[in-house]
Amino acid sequence: MTTPGSDARAPRTFNRRNVLRLAFTAVPIGVGVLAFPRLGGTAAAGTTPTINIIDAVSQSIGTTFVLGTTKPDASTTGVPAGTSLVDVTGAFTASVAGAVITNKRFRNYVYVRAANVTFRNCEFRGPASGAFVTYGLVDCRSSAATNVLIDRCTFAATATNMYWCNGVSVRSGASVTVNRCNISAVADGLNVSGASLTATGNYIHDLYFFNNSVDHASDAYHPYWEHNDGIQISGGAGPYMIRGNYFSSYVQLGTNDGIHGIPAIDPATGSWNRRWGAGITASPDSGQITNATITQNWFEGGTASFQSSSSGEVGANFGTISSNRFGMDQYNYGSSSRYQIRYKSGITIAGLGTNLFDPSCASVPSSMKDQTFTVSFTGGIRID
Repeated sequence: MTTPGSDARAPRTFNRRNVLRLAFTAVPIGVGVLAFPRLGGTAAAGTTPTINIIDAVSQSIGTTFVLGTTKPDASTTGVPAGTSLVDVTGAFTASVAGAVITNKRFRNYVYVRAANVTFRNCEFRGPASGAFVTYGLVDCRSSAATNVLIDRCTFAATATNMYWCNGVSVRSGASVTVNRCNISAVADGLNVSGASLTATGNYIHDLYFFNNSVDHASDAYHPYWEHNDGIQISGGAGPYMIRGNYFSSYVQLGTNDGIHGIPAIDPATGSWNRRWGAGITASPDSGQITNATITQNWFEGGTASFQSSSSGEVGANFGTISSNRFGMDQYNYGSSSRYQIRYKSGITIAGLGTNLFDPSCASVPSSMKDQTFTVSFTGGIRID
């Protein structure tokens, strides 16, 4: 990630040790609900989660939503308004294949260790307090966690001091679909490595910035500063399907230790610079990234909307980035240079010329609306 306040052209230095991996699809909640107490999960003493088996054939949720056409927001993602939730306070493990878990508010970590598990209409809040963790509110770091679906759920950590706690962590050959979720108040929304992720129709926004992250102590520009990504892909052949999401790459303050500072004051607003996040970061920490499709998404804010600045990805055929819509409120590095798509020379990416500046976005001047991308400091594509 290039760093505001330092060398404007310097690529981001990555220092990730663990990654999240997920994939979600839309599955309607339906009729024929059969309650099976404690089926497919375990909880701490004193809690009795109920897991419902649902006929998913006949029902859709919420208002009309057309993937890639409807821009996700708080009204079209997450737990539908009016849904009654049951609290689960202990750490929860989904260990029975095929379990369908609905209408729960998880106030601790959730571990998925079985295939074909579905979470629908659930909130993931995590514990009331915590510290450094290297996984997510939902942990899918298991080869057993295949064909997992997380649908119409809300992610927002209760604790503000769990730096590097992500929304969903996917790895070890897992395959996860995350569909129409509202994801905020975590370090990364989704974090995947060596696994398969499908992310469709999600609203990812207001991630937690921390300046006490020991995992980033050696950062060349800002030691201990968290790197916030809507989705981080850290290596592997996926496949990765990222379609129809809205990445609002502005961060909120999680923890300020009073020692390591926070992003500099933004002259435009007079407050600290919330454009510290990135929409999607491809950092090949655990091998080159291939077989990625990023299409029909919306991006705004951040230091970059998409970035792949590591020399480790050079020579790779990353995949396709096409038909996405971008705002122009990314961090200004000078001379109106803002990074919508930034990647290193030698990485092959198809479809770049089909991306455009969002005609409905207030940050895009009328002269740029609907303009397709070209390679230049102001044309939407920057090649290092």
